[in-house]
Amino acid sequence: MAETIPVLYGVLDVARALGVSRQRVYQLIDDGRIRAVQRPGGDSVKLFTAEEIERVRVIRATPRTNRSPAEIMIHAAELFARGADLMVCVRELNLGPTKVRRLYDQWRTPLGGKRPKTEEDLSFENERSAAAHEKEMSDFAERQDRQRQEALAAHARTMRALLEPSPFRTKSKGK
Repeated sequence: MAETIPVLYGVLDVARALGVSRQRVYQLIDDGRIRAVQRPGGDSVKLFTAEEIERVRVIRATPRTNRSPAEIMIHAAELFARGADLMVCVRELNLGPTKVRRLYDQWRTPLGGKRPKTEEDLSFENERSAAAHEKEMSDFAERQDRQRQEALAAHARTMRALLEPSPFRTKSKGK
């Protein structure tokens, strides 16, 4: 039985089918909204199946305004809770990666304001606080050494002063 080879379309064909420019098609590729297939041989030519073009055409024909921001956030929260990766969220929400990242940041931030600290945040703070602690200990040791040296110098001055003859002392005459 002979294997059928799918018909593949180029960027210009996709642009015409969607009614957009070639640059916009490349943006859609970069945003992960349309998936290109590799041509055997692995060159950088972007090719698309008819099914993929139709899928994108249907998504683009669906007005974004028919979903409220709350509906978008609810759908996004469900995806985030499931642990969906960025590209899955981009495809399912029909939003760009930057917008999806902003939604993710909002989802992680509690209503009170600050988002909970991640392991990465805590690790960075621990490293920073360990370095700060080492600096404090080093500064403390330097201060103690300086104070000890100053105390020894003051003691030495006092001892020299006691051992040196004073011009104010008079020799007592023998009886």
